Amino acid sequence: MTDYSAILKKYMYHDRMNVSRQTVTTDDIGADVFTTTDVVTDAPCQLSQFSQNGLTVTEGKIYESAEDLKVYAAPNIDVQTGDVLTITTAQGQTFTLIASRKFSYMTHSEITCTSKREVSDAT
Repeated sequence: MTDYSAILKKYMYHDRMNVSRQTVTTDDIGADVFTTTDVVTDAPCQLSQFSQNGLTVTEGKIYESAEDLKVYAAPNIDVQTGDVLTITTAQGQTFTLIASRKFSYMTHSEITCTSKREVSDAT
């Protein structure tokens, strides 16, 4: 039987992904403390553009750019809705994304993500 996962890793996954998750702990006085924990580091992946919503103009010449992207990775990578994915492409670009939903298949997983950022001077 052909190992499609190994083929995808060799020929498609040229980008790298770190996955961070917010966790709740309790401090010494009983208050909830939210911390960010890295759950996956340097995992091979492939970033792909899914749709681009363009720029939204708000007051004071601040623009919001929103994009929907997909990340392809091995099916055993631990990603949950709301996780923060930091993708570094083979070309050196860095993207910070919020994971929406992960669809797992035998050979790979598709993770739908959103990237939103504010641009203060888009003239």
